[in-house]
Amino acid sequence: MQIAKSRGVEDIGHMENKLREMGKELSVVRHTKSIRRAQLEAENEMLKKQLQEREPQAKNELSILKRQQQEKEPQVDNETLIR
Repeated sequence: MQIAKSRGVEDIGHMENKLREMGKELSVVRHTKSIRRAQLEAENEMLKKQLQEREPQAKNELSILKRQQQEKEPQVDNETLIR
């Protein structure tokens, strides 16, 4: 004896298969996302280290530029300005 399907009930077998496929796709996307995140974090750390290494160089270059600027500027005598 077979049980007849009522009119409003559909066969959900194809829906279950589709849901499984979508679950697999989601896991692939999550895996890809975690790999990409790890790559970006590693790149970020590398860039931070490079920036920290360059900071002392930038400070030295700035002090050299300031010194050069002061050497180029004519020295003004304060007594001359007061008179």
